[in-house]
Amino acid sequence: MQEHTISSLGIPVCEVQKVKDFLEATGQYDSLSDPEVRQLAQKAQDGDTESLKLLVCHNIRFAVLIAKRYLSLGLPFHILINFSVEGLLEAAKRYNHRESFKFGSYATWWIRSYCWQAIIPFWDQEYKEFAKKHEIEAFEMATWEMDFDQETETYRQLYQAHQALIDWSVKRYKNQHLPHAQALAAAQKGLTLGIQTYAKMVMQLKKEVELPYPVGGHLVCVINNQLKKAISDYSQQN
Repeated sequence: MQEHTISSLGIPVCEVQKVKDFLEATGQYDSLSDPEVRQLAQKAQDGDTESLKLLVCHNIRFAVLIAKRYLSLGLPFHILINFSVEGLLEAAKRYNHRESFKFGSYATWWIRSYCWQAIIPFWDQEYKEFAKKHEIEAFEMATWEMDFDQETETYRQLYQAHQALIDWSVKRYKNQHLPHAQALAAAQKGLTLGIQTYAKMVMQLKKEVELPYPVGGHLVCVINNQLKKAISDYSQQN
């Protein structure tokens, strides 16, 4: 299939301070039934450019919903939207209409992966300094080769190697009036959740794409998200 991009297909791009306009422009595309999606995917695989464009456009609202989940991590919404649409396009190019799973399930992982491509640069330098201090860079390099089918042992190794992230992350929020015990619990939950979500991405995408971010950067973002949620919940209760 010819290489296509968002611009070459004429798919709308979300600009700064024009998120509402973008959502209105793409809102004209209704959700499709599974047979309709598979029909478009089949035509797209056969080289039909218009079908590829329609497959993306009819699923942009779905991509935006996923992008919203990452708003608390510091990126402007329009950047997250554009990266999520790029991920959606990548999924549309690769989806096999004969597979038993639906397009949305397949596209979710590509959209999330592209969102992380946008997020990680905001954390990269800070995490590199942390990794150097705690001597876990070598472990980072080996993570991709881990056997995530052996869940218990692999998860244990990841958790132990990155436990220092818990105290490090909690200290970053020490002036947010969240009790230390609650901050600690939120960071621990974030580390566990981060390992689980990273493992799922590896098992889903390892054969198709090299993830564009280290496991540590992913964990930092998930822990940060859990801490912000804990702070918000605590503020509302008090």
